[in-house]
Amino acid sequence: SRLNSAEKSNIQISVDAGKITGSLSHIWNGYLGNLCLTLSPIGADLLERINETSSLPFYRRCWGITSSGTCNSKKSYGSLNVYNEDADGNPFYDFTLFDQVFDILVSKNIIPIMCIGFIPDLLSSASSADKGGTYPPSDYEIYPPNDYDKWYNLVYAMVGHCVDRYGRKTVTKWKWELWNEPDIRNYWRSPEEEFFKLYDYTAAAVKDAFPEAEVGGIAVTHNQRRGKPFMINFIRHCLEGTNYRDSSKGSPLDFITFHLKGSSIDINKTGNFTSEKLIGDIPEFSPSLQYIMEHMKSNMDAIASIPGTDGIPVYITECDIDIGVGTSVYENPILGYRNTEYHSAFQCALAKEMLDIRGEYSSNPVERLIIDSFYYPGRRMFEGQRTLFTADGIEKPVFNAFRVLGKMGTKRVRFECSETGVVDGFASLADDNSIQVMVYNYNEDVRDREMKEVDVSVRFPEPGLYRLRHYRIDQEFSNSYSVWKSLGKPVVPDGSQMDLIKSRQGLELLEPERTIDVKDNGAALSFNLPHHSVSLLVFQPVE
Repeated sequence: SRLNSAEKSNIQISVDAGKITGSLSHIWNGYLGNLCLTLSPIGADLLERINETSSLPFYRRCWGITSSGTCNSKKSYGSLNVYNEDADGNPFYDFTLFDQVFDILVSKNIIPIMCIGFIPDLLSSASSADKGGTYPPSDYEIYPPNDYDKWYNLVYAMVGHCVDRYGRKTVTKWKWELWNEPDIRNYWRSPEEEFFKLYDYTAAAVKDAFPEAEVGGIAVTHNQRRGKPFMINFIRHCLEGTNYRDSSKGSPLDFITFHLKGSSIDINKTGNFTSEKLIGDIPEFSPSLQYIMEHMKSNMDAIASIPGTDGIPVYITECDIDIGVGTSVYENPILGYRNTEYHSAFQCALAKEMLDIRGEYSSNPVERLIIDSFYYPGRRMFEGQRTLFTADGIEKPVFNAFRVLGKMGTKRVRFECSETGVVDGFASLADDNSIQVMVYNYNEDVRDREMKEVDVSVRFPEPGLYRLRHYRIDQEFSNSYSVWKSLGKPVVPDGSQMDLIKSRQGLELLEPERTIDVKDNGAALSFNLPHHSVSLLVFQPVE
């Protein structure tokens, strides 16, 4: 970078740290993870590293909390086996696994988003088929409970157990969300109205057990033909429908949830690609941030159009670069961008766009983005699952995007860019009067290799000495994957190779930190932004 350069580059960025444009909500402090990983040594270590990226606590969406199983469930997200019945069919609850998981999460200051689901095996309509029930049994299709009162009692007992074990002050912060993507047929094998009944019983149980609790839903997919209508009908039921449990009007709805993805297709296994020569001429695939934002606006417009929704916040409880969590690059080579700096730039651009949306829909503020990424770390190095880490807990470049975002301050300040398009960002002012300017070069096309030149001018609230740190994520900096590639992609790196990879996995400075003398309240910098890169400028007052 060049300070106070006379050169003028293509893109002009102006930051005025004296112009506060709003509070900066760290909506990106959230992720979804397999519950069983919490109980592993590597899982506890990764939790700690996630926490260290931000001074604010993280939210974690906890999937499968009412499912039957041994935590490492057949549905891959976890199961806690709380609900059981004795020989006479009388319910009883076992919180052994439940406590093991949440004791760790609470100790790490994680705020759970409790995704209530799925129906326990013994309580499922499918499991009662041999007793004259309606549905055949299935491992992958989820049906309503065979007894709604037993379901109510389960949820009531679970919420009460959390309050007793962790205290009212702690559990007040938790969010209780019913279900996951009920608009997908296998996740809910029954009509919409039956799901509304399930919600009425669930919301009543949560509130009866802990009146201060916040309950909501329903985590539909981004599908505009299927998910959005389901969400609209659900909201209307909660606001004005007849409650299935007590015949009152509506149901509690403290927040609304839905999901967003950067593709319309589920990226599944397409073959066995164990070497480069097997890949051939498979075309590259580019996720789409624009696709996410189009569906985001469509859903937010739909929510805002429903009378009575003013003030109800929105949680995007899955918000991801693509669909298809566990598929590896050895099964579908188009997923290589998950390992690279592309994913980092995408994540920073997503954060900026969501902050803009949050301001645009102030009546239904976006409170949290949950990144569906904390599991399937892969057996091999950089296997390419949608994760923050690869084998041996090595941090992928995308993890540094969260480090960048975690360094942003609490107040958003004016940020203006001379062009709209691939170069953008936002700026903030922290409580200690430090200034953070985040700029990215993100082109949706994974093949893009265009370098951008930027001039950044910053107006400071007051003159004086400032220590400047310029952090960078690109193909060369803060990139463990590039190091691994340069070593020949060793499947089992030796000790020196592993040390080298890990030495470059953190967030790195583009240049040595230095002190600048800000006179007349302004300073200017010029630097290049390679393709799919992120720069973070931090100006710290020197006392």
